[in-house]
This record gives sequence, C-alpha cells and structure tokens, in this order.
Amino acid sequence: MRSPAVLVGLVGFSIVAAAACADGSILDVAEQDVTPGADAGADDASSTRVPPAPSDADVTSDGSDAPSAVTGTCPAGQFVTGVDATGLVCSPFADLALAAMRASCRVYLGWRDSCSGCALAPTKWGSARTGACENGLGVNGTCSTASLGGRDVNLYGLNTGGDVNSDDKFYASFYCDAVDATPTTAPCGPGAFVSEIQAGQPTKCVSAAALALAYVRQSCNLYVGWRDSCSGCVDPPTRWGRVGSTTCVNGLGATNTCTAATLGASTVQLLGVNTGGDVNDDDKFHVGLRCEAALPAESTGAGLCPAGQLVAGVPAAGQVVCKSPDPHSLTTFRDRCGVYLGWRDQCAACTLAPSKWGVARDGACLDGLGVNGTCVPTTLDSQVSLYGLNTDGDVNDDDRFYAGFHCE
Repeated sequence: MRSPAVLVGLVGFSIVAAAACADGSILDVAEQDVTPGADAGADDASSTRVPPAPSDADVTSDGSDAPSAVTGTCPAGQFVTGVDATGLVCSPFADLALAAMRASCRVYLGWRDSCSGCALAPTKWGSARTGACENGLGVNGTCSTASLGGRDVNLYGLNTGGDVNSDDKFYASFYCDAVDATPTTAPCGPGAFVSEIQAGQPTKCVSAAALALAYVRQSCNLYVGWRDSCSGCVDPPTRWGRVGSTTCVNGLGATNTCTAATLGASTVQLLGVNTGGDVNDDDKFHVGLRCEAALPAESTGAGLCPAGQLVAGVPAAGQVVCKSPDPHSLTTFRDRCGVYLGWRDQCAACTLAPSKWGVARDGACLDGLGVNGTCVPTTLDSQVSLYGLNTDGDVNDDDRFYAGFHCE
C-alpha cells in the first residue's frame, strides 16, 4: 500500500495546471508534464481517491485512457497529496498534525534557590513530551512513566533543595521544535501535501508537520500561576504568566521573570514565578493551556496557495481551492493534548507516581488525584481552564514536583 507520499502526475501524461497570481487573477489554462515516482498506482489506507468525470478522459502518449483535466474536492479535513489517472488523492491532515505534536512539543520545569526576581537560569530542570523525557540538570531529577487516568504519561520529576520560600523561583516553558516549511518538488514525500500547481512550473509540496507546528508555536501557550492561603479554594492565582515557543508574558507578580535560556539542545522562553513566603499545604500551583483561535482561511486561484494553505480541491480546469489547515491543528491540540502537573512528598529521587495530579487542556481540565485539587475556568488575559494543585505540609528537599505533556 502506498503512503500519503503519492505521486503528482502521470507517465507520459499532461495534466491541466494553473497558477494563482498574487492579485488573485486566473492564468490561462496550460498543460504541465509531471514525472511521477516509482510507486505510482498505490494508495495509503487513510487516503481518499476523488475520481475525475468520465467526460474528461483523454488518450496519453502511451495509448492509455486518463483524465486530461482532473477535478474534484477533498473530503472535509483532507488535502491533496497527489493526482494520478484515477483522480485526486486526498489524505487527512489531523493524523500528521498529531504525530508532529507528539514528537516535537514538550513542557519544561525548573527551579532555582535564592532567586527573588533574578533572571538567572534554573539550577535544576528537565522536560517531558509524549513518549520521552529529559533529565536535564540537577541532583535527584527523575524521568518516569506513570499511569494517570488510564494513560501512560512520561513525567519529569524535580526535587527542590531545602525549604521553599519567597526566594525560590519555579520555571516553566512550553516549546515545540520548528520544522522546515520550504516547499519541495513533487512527488510529495511522506507527510507532505500539495501547496502549488503552477503553470509551467514543478508542482510543489509542503510538510504537514511544518504547518501544524507553526500554528502551535505561534498560537499556543502554557499558563502557570501560584496563590497563597488557598487550600482547595477556586480563586485565581495572584502571580501568573504565560509562555510559548516564541513568547513569554508576565501577567501578574512583581518578581516574576521572562527570560530565554539554552536548555539542552534548545533555546527556550522561560517563565519564572517566585512563590511568596514559606510554601506549605495552603499554597496552590496552577497550570493551563490555551491557543488563539484558528480562523478558517480559503482562497480560489490558479495554482499557488498562499503561505500556510494547502490544495483542498480542483473545482475546474485551471483553478485550485486552497484552505488553511490551522483549524485542524487547533482541534487536534485541543482534543488530544494536555499538560500534567503532579506532586509527591517524601520522594527524594524516588520514581514513584505522584500522589496528587491533574491535567489541563485548552478548554478542559481534570482533577485526577488528591484532596484540594481544583479545576476552574479562570479569566486572566483570556479565559483559561486551570488545574490547581495544593501541596501537603512544608515543601522542602524531599518534595517532588512532576510535569508532563501528553498527546493521546
């Protein structure tokens, strides 16, 4: 069976191609020879084939019947990966977006003592994503896998050093790797979709991962907060900020910081939140996720999709319909991905699961385990579903905080 890396074109066959001008005008219909890959004629199990109208049949140079002007529209949520004698070949975008988020997006958790308002890097840190964890720096850091709510989640575990008070800074980040979005020449490789059928020019493809991660990098943020005297309360944090792959915002808190630090192989934005006074069982830590809206974008032109859009159909000879995949990236992130926060006492370097934990998604939250945990829609700079975790007793060097990012 062929993967979504299906060919664009036919052996000895000219398909009608056209180009979208910057001003939206339609070029004259022209024929374009496109040489297929060696895997011509097979389908991926997830692909949808949109057959051409029988009246479009013509005779190729090798004498076989084939459409000279393939037309059709991909089903909702799918985009063109190729064209062959049987019509357009379309594949779902969401599956590839999910794979990219699993492989490339992660949360960071860090800590530093004697750092009230300082802009220094953490002395202990690590990160976790779907299926992987990095114990970056600091004694007693751990990487483990825990079954949380029926899901096996990779968790980074951080032990603080000594009593935690107002000069302790907790760091957090949400970061997705960037993927090269430079168009490549057809046939489309694995995980790529058609972005251009330009008259007289090679058909071009672009990586689905590049577009999905570009949306998440620009639009999705991790919210982190803290509040004192809040044992089980549902009040908003008195100190908070948000951080994403490219931005960091200190929402509230005089000693909070936004810095950039090189952690392992990545330079990430870091939100730093100082707690106020000694941290004990009435201190609440908050986490949440939120993405900016992904507005549907659609254009009809003569072959060249605007940046960030993919070919979703060929309504007529010389035209293509282009659509943004961003709404599918948002839906995938919102429905499938969440940030986990957990805690356990008497766990200096232990690899046990957290005794308190919860998970927050964009627009949803689950208080998984532990008394006084909360899930509350909260208005900060936007409305965010926040999971709130209360620790137990004084927090010192045998307390472990856990962080994870998991996409189902």
